[in-house]
Amino acid sequence: MVKIDTPPPKKERVNTLFYTLPGDTKLLRLFERDSGRPFTTLFRYFGPLHRFDHQKPGSSPNYLPSQNKDRGVLYSAKELKTCIVEVFGEDMEVRRNYDIVTITTDKELKLLDLRGDGAIRAGAVGASANADTQYTQDWARYFYDDPDGYYPGICGIIWASAYNQGENIVFWERAEPHIHVDSKEDIMVREKEVLLICQSLNYICFS
Repeated sequence: MVKIDTPPPKKERVNTLFYTLPGDTKLLRLFERDSGRPFTTLFRYFGPLHRFDHQKPGSSPNYLPSQNKDRGVLYSAKELKTCIVEVFGEDMEVRRNYDIVTITTDKELKLLDLRGDGAIRAGAVGASANADTQYTQDWARYFYDDPDGYYPGICGIIWASAYNQGENIVFWERAEPHIHVDSKEDIMVREKEVLLICQSLNYICFS
């Protein structure tokens, strides 16, 4: 059984792996049309909700997600298939009320690389894609705050999806000035591509 560590890591175990995301990189995200948030508002400042949210939870006794005016997150992926498994992986049913938003970076961005043995090298087995969210969020806050100086200058994390090993990227608000909406299209515009992806995954499609 893998031991799930919590922050901070032991110094002798840290040999951090970084990844430089090139400028002019195009990434994808799926945006729920009736979410109540305009698609141009890319970063979410309410949390923590998901895997590498670095927001601080509300106060005790419940520590519920709360508004964090200075901590925003944006999740994206390099491939549409990875977006689909991340958004619809639990239900295995792709819904129609989504748009595919393409975003573009305008400069190189430094990311913490947790792919492969990256989590081990970061001293953070608890931050692996298979770990429970309570651990990954703790690690996200530690990576972001970087009290020991192991992860200087990072503005997010790249990791391999637990569903299909596709590349996921979470950006923190440090990257916000350098990420822009390139285009938006109804998921049905790429119906044939999505149908093929669903067939390969045995997902229900557009029911």
